[in-house]
Amino acid sequence: MKRMMKKFFYATSSLFTFFLLGCSPVDSLKPFDQTQAARVLQQHYTPIPTQQAIIFTLPQKDRWKKIDLSINGSDAPIMLTPINENETNWTESIRTYIIGYHNVPYATPLSLIQKQIENVKSDCTVKNVIIDTQNAQHAFYQMQLCNCVDEQDQIQFGKALRGNDAVYMIYYSAVIDKVSSSEIEKMKQAVKSAILVDRR
Repeated sequence: MKRMMKKFFYATSSLFTFFLLGCSPVDSLKPFDQTQAARVLQQHYTPIPTQQAIIFTLPQKDRWKKIDLSINGSDAPIMLTPINENETNWTESIRTYIIGYHNVPYATPLSLIQKQIENVKSDCTVKNVIIDTQNAQHAFYQMQLCNCVDEQDQIQFGKALRGNDAVYMIYYSAVIDKVSSSEIEKMKQAVKSAILVDRR
């Protein structure tokens, strides 16, 4: 699926806390080296570092791993999956997405969600779209994806947040009938708790 994303993840404390920084992805637990960073910047991304980061706390940190997709020229340089899964065979995944105001001056949380929905329509049938908790600062969405070209039927939900320099989004996907409803609910609450913080 077409996805334009930027990611930056850190592990802290007994839980997993994720930060998203526009031009500073990480490889496992250490920052990308210059070669990897340059590879990401040569793709579709702006070389202007973002001012903020998404942070949220993920329960059961030992159940997840980071996958570096930048070497394959992916628009999604980092994704998270359960530890025993991979980028082509997963039951759950966590990804991010960003639109900078220098490219789209009038971007909003709602317009970013609408763009995400349009992106997946090229590969999937989209059903049961719900957009709630919508205001000028953030919006939350949920949808069902069926008959996808390269992925299984899934439920996807995410939160978009208005930042100082961009609109940021974090979203979670789960394969239908492969993930328990209790796990999906935990992840929904984790994603809904996502906030923006200033870069350090």
